[in-house]
Amino acid sequence: MVFLATPHRGSDSAATLDLILRYTISLSTREYVRDLGRNTGAVQTINEDFRHVAGDIQLFSFYETVKTSTSFGLGNVMIVEKDSAVLGYPNEKSQPVDANHREICKFDRRTDSSYLSIRNVLASITSDIVKEGMFSLSLRGLGVLTTALAESSISDQQHTQLQSIKVYLGIIGDQEQDLTSLQEAHMEGSCQWLLSREYFRTWRDDPSTQMRCLWLSGKPGLGKSVLSSNVIKGLQESNVNPCYYFFKHGDKIKSTVSGLLRSIAFQMAIIHPAMREKLVGMQKQEANIDVDDERGIWRKVFLGGIFQSNLTKPHYWVIDALDECDNSSMLFSLISRKESNLPIRILVTSRISPSLKTKFIQLGDSINVVGEEISTDDTLEDIQKYVMRKSGELSLGDEATRKAVEQEILSQPEGSFLWVKLVMNQLCDAHTIDVL
Repeated sequence: MVFLATPHRGSDSAATLDLILRYTISLSTREYVRDLGRNTGAVQTINEDFRHVAGDIQLFSFYETVKTSTSFGLGNVMIVEKDSAVLGYPNEKSQPVDANHREICKFDRRTDSSYLSIRNVLASITSDIVKEGMFSLSLRGLGVLTTALAESSISDQQHTQLQSIKVYLGIIGDQEQDLTSLQEAHMEGSCQWLLSREYFRTWRDDPSTQMRCLWLSGKPGLGKSVLSSNVIKGLQESNVNPCYYFFKHGDKIKSTVSGLLRSIAFQMAIIHPAMREKLVGMQKQEANIDVDDERGIWRKVFLGGIFQSNLTKPHYWVIDALDECDNSSMLFSLISRKESNLPIRILVTSRISPSLKTKFIQLGDSINVVGEEISTDDTLEDIQKYVMRKSGELSLGDEATRKAVEQEILSQPEGSFLWVKLVMNQLCDAHTIDVL
């Protein structure tokens, strides 16, 4: 547990704040402000309760060393003194930060001394957790959400293996954070149109061992990434653990085929014990792979390792925003030489692209490829639901005006999800109907 300039014993500045509030807002004293005072009953109660549960917690307390400027002629003051920011427990480590109270958790750049101090402590904590095996295995931190594994314990040996594979593959960051953000943006009941499409059900449910690829393309702003996250969620809820990757243009880590291959390989190692053992064996036999060599990764890790397993059930890869990949031609070149009977189902999304279309047509010579274009008609019902839900947050006075606003937005030809979202956010910030 890390504390940043936390007033454990209260602050002398609470009395000053109370005076400011009383004479600028109202004459009534705010109880919560008085409770922040030095060694008040509320503060003492919290500290006493925390003392009984903090024994097994590793504590880090940072304290400010720069005074904070204030108004009302009060000059510069130290908001939280060191003796209040530090608990003094045996299991606590304390450290000064060259910042005032307002800026102790804000950083202008990665080279800030304050940022480096706090980052290094967090890195140390993470390292200790990994070494001591303090959690059975955080699948989110490792980059994939696997319900079956998350609900069961994992041996120390398997944990060590996965950590070793992570280093072997040069995994930096994770895809779980991207997936979580997209699933939070997903509106309940949306994206259902895809489930009713015959081409999607065929891709998902085909029991054959042939590799299948479904390519969904569409104009910008149609919600393709959210759609991908919903497919992933649906597969997970069906006890199918897919691997996934979200390309991001301009991100050196998330815009390369190398990043995709290494992430997919690591996720497959988490999901399938046989693949994990295969990768562990490969690591013991040879030096670390070149993380920038896509052909080498494909040849060593996939053709020489993963594709040699005896997986009989279909395995799913969801690859989003392929148009944001810097070297997508390499991916097509590799997949066309899969040399495997492993039943893999690949779903790819991208913007409409003539060059990608040509590549998928050529790929169809070696695997089963189906390409479908997402239209505004496909997403119209989802957009309508979104507009109706968000319009309820607008201060429009009467129902007739609300309906008129909804109709005006839905009648616009721009009607992509992104456009509608931007418009609704702007309307939510408006104070008058004139903005329309």
